[in-house]
Amino acid sequence: MKFFPICRESGAMFISGRCKVRSSKERVTPLSGKTVPWTGPVGSAVPGTSRTVRSVVGIGYDVTQEVKSSSEKDLLMRELNHRIKNNLNIIASLISLKDSEIEEDLSDIVSRIHAIRIIHEKLQRSESMSDVGVREYFLDLLETIFSNFSRRKVEVQEQIEDMLIPTRIAIPLGLLVNEVATNAIKHGFCDDRPARFTVSFAKNHDNGRLLLVLSNNGRVFPENIRFDNPDTLGLQLIDTLIKQLEGSCQLQRSPTPRFEIEIPAV
Repeated sequence: MKFFPICRESGAMFISGRCKVRSSKERVTPLSGKTVPWTGPVGSAVPGTSRTVRSVVGIGYDVTQEVKSSSEKDLLMRELNHRIKNNLNIIASLISLKDSEIEEDLSDIVSRIHAIRIIHEKLQRSESMSDVGVREYFLDLLETIFSNFSRRKVEVQEQIEDMLIPTRIAIPLGLLVNEVATNAIKHGFCDDRPARFTVSFAKNHDNGRLLLVLSNNGRVFPENIRFDNPDTLGLQLIDTLIKQLEGSCQLQRSPTPRFEIEIPAV
């Protein structure tokens, strides 16, 4: 087996006595010469007389997959950061609108940032940087929204199919959940009835499309608010995110608001 220069340097350190035990990741060329895998050699110098090294004992094990996985994770993290930057740019663009008819509560902006922060934290702790568990993400997000921004206790009812979805879909879906939930806090829950928010998410196994349904037991959604031509930042963001996902939305206004958002198969 032929070693790369870095391996020869390791051997020289043993022989000189400057290093007694060494563990590293190094590349070697097998006798076949067909592949160049990575090994994780662990070596130890066997001392001789007069402060010399009599021999070197080492064990090498294949860590090619480990190195490959680490490289892929770094690549996916860069891609994730790029997607997060794009979604933050969407929010920043909406905030910068100077329409006098648009009034935005600072808490809405904070909740949008939370939606992106939560998914980023989950992906950093995950073995896979490309997918996220949708059920845990949605429930954590709703708990954060209702505990931080609602003055009343909100019961969350869910029927969420526990599946992994790509980050390119998870981030805009999380922002959609955030917008509908914060809208319910501000405009939906209005009387002494216990507040209830319902979320369902499932895959249509006939056509592969994903269906997200969000509803609450609050007041009727006003007829004068046009969903196809929104004049509030929240509805503008919902419209933008649905277009980004190449999806569609059906809005039921009464007896209580219900959003049915369908997006293509992943």
